[in-house]
Amino acid sequence: MRQSFMKIGVPAILLMCAGATQAAEPAPVDLLDTTCTQYLQALDIANPGTKPSPDRAAQAAAAQDDVVQALLWVHGYLTGRDGKAGPSRPLNREWIISYVGKVATACRAGAGTVRLTEVAAKL
Repeated sequence: MRQSFMKIGVPAILLMCAGATQAAEPAPVDLLDTTCTQYLQALDIANPGTKPSPDRAAQAAAAQDDVVQALLWVHGYLTGRDGKAGPSRPLNREWIISYVGKVATACRAGAGTVRLTEVAAKL
């Protein structure tokens, strides 16, 4: 039995368990369909403020994860678009911090329904 668990992998197990709590949690958002409004909302939630409650701190941590996932996608998109001849984009903390602001600025300049794919294409 243990070997079959190992073959399935932890992500698959988490996905199977997610069906039991699906009604309580929002449906996952495809990063390709993420809008600027959703990104900016996640940024607002990602700031826990001073002395947050444990629940508020957990919300902020989840939003921070969402923002990083979106930026990882943007990094991959830009790297794939520009190829080897493009500028070097080391995937590190400095790049992520820099692009949090760049994507937010681009999102604020456009309509809230603009998707991150459109914003990334202009970076």
